[in-house]
Amino acid sequence: TNPAKIIGISSSKGSLSRGKDADIVVMDKELNVLMTIAEGRIVYRSKELYIE
Repeated sequence: TNPAKIIGISSSKGSLSRGKDADIVVMDKELNVLMTIAEGRIVYRSKELYIE
């Protein structure tokens, strides 16, 4: 959040909030990528992803 504030873009980036831009990477304990979400779309989903 602080970097976004410093460069003046905190109104659209820097935190996970409704209306803000976010790309999200979901990883497991070993840092294997399980899912990547970009521009609101799942762009990668691992076969090992398990959701309860």
